[in-house]
Amino acid sequence: MSKLEIFRDFLLHEGYRPQAHDDFLSFRHEGAYFLLPADDSDPTFFQVVLPNFWRFGTPAEAKAVRDTAAAITGSLKAVKVIAGPENVNASFETVLTDPDAFGEVFGRALQSLQFARMQFCAVMHARSSAELGEDGV
Repeated sequence: MSKLEIFRDFLLHEGYRPQAHDDFLSFRHEGAYFLLPADDSDPTFFQVVLPNFWRFGTPAEAKAVRDTAAAITGSLKAVKVIAGPENVNASFETVLTDPDAFGEVFGRALQSLQFARMQFCAVMHARSSAELGEDGV
C-alpha cells in the first residue's frame, strides 16, 4: 500500500472524510482544513500542514508576519510557521523510527498546529491593534 492509501484508511477509521489529491490528502478538523502529504520516497518523514490560516498584504504587515512566524516557530517543538507571499501556513514535521507509527503522533500534530495558529493570531491581532491600526484578517 502507498502512504496515501495508508493515510486515507487511517483518516477514514478516525471518522474524517479525506479528499485525495495527487500526493496528499486534505481533511477538515474542528473547522479548519489540513493537508497530509504522502511522499513514498521518504517513508519515515511525517508532516501535517495547516494552510493559509492568515492573509496579509501590506509591507508593514509582511514584516510583522515574518517576525511573528519566526518567534512562534522558535517557541514550539516540531512546528514551523511559514510566511508565504500573501498568507501563512503551519507545518508539523517529524521523522519516525517506524513509518507505521504516525497514528501515535497524529493527534499531537493537530493540537500543535492549532496551538501555533492560536498563538500566531493572538500576537498578530495585538500587533494589528497597536502598530497597524487594522484587523489583518
